[in-house]
Amino acid sequence: MIRRSHALDLLGWPLLSSAARRNRVYGLERLVAGDSFWRSVTDSPRALASRRQRPSWVSAEGRRIDVMATARPRSGPRSWEVSRLLLEPRGEDDVPDLLLHASGSIARRGGERVFMRIPAGDPLVDLARQGGFFPCYDEVLFSHRPSAAVKRSEIALRPRRPDDDHDLFRLYHAATPAEVRAAAGMTMEQWAASLENPRGRVTDMVYERDGTVRGWLMEVRRAGVALILTTVHPDEESISTALVDYALSRAEGVTRISWLVPEYHLLLGRVVERCGATETARYTISIRSTAATVRDGEKLPAATSVPR
Repeated sequence: MIRRSHALDLLGWPLLSSAARRNRVYGLERLVAGDSFWRSVTDSPRALASRRQRPSWVSAEGRRIDVMATARPRSGPRSWEVSRLLLEPRGEDDVPDLLLHASGSIARRGGERVFMRIPAGDPLVDLARQGGFFPCYDEVLFSHRPSAAVKRSEIALRPRRPDDDHDLFRLYHAATPAEVRAAAGMTMEQWAASLENPRGRVTDMVYERDGTVRGWLMEVRRAGVALILTTVHPDEESISTALVDYALSRAEGVTRISWLVPEYHLLLGRVVERCGATETARYTISIRSTAATVRDGEKLPAATSVPR
């Protein structure tokens, strides 16, 4: 039976297999902090206990939980992400219906789209597609341990300000393929709501030329690990190396530095590799429009239908 979670589901948590306790989806903070046994043991019970802020759904028979999914808003109520999905092998057939159920609930809360970051090649990508999540693009995670010598930066960046948002949206529009924007957000309001809001120490810096933002670098840092996300205007691709050098110049005290690079930013990926980073993982971003969802169980248009 697929339903919203309740407090008694905590009793079913110890019955999950060790494989099912591992979260199958990734938020930015998990890419920074990585996985650990104790995090997997504590995160999902905590999610069940705080289900008002982060609604959860389960496929369960009595105390036996086969699938559990948790969702949370991103930077606004119009965009959500599946932040946790636990799955027993016997529960695979229930995943599409559970995601349909969850999407209906999110739509009633005002959500217009739901995101999932899934390891590329994971069978969950196809299960999510059956639940209406369209695989939109891949991301590559590059990682390496910085050298003791701090690299000198040849570029000047400044902290992001609230009045940069229009420029940053124009930068997103110029640097992102139309088919990705169609799924992730076409308007400034949709883009702003869909930005990830990770836990950790976040630093936002922008590169400005002639009074216009042409590059954006965000660093998420936790426990000595830094994750870098970078956007560069197509007409300014020559500054990609300088932006990577800037990130490395801030690496003092960092034990590992990683870049999360969308597959369509090919030049940036090559620059990161030339700096000594290696590909450690690849993820598929799957997105679902909830605009047509009215009630739980109502099916949406085919997964290939994305907002235009």
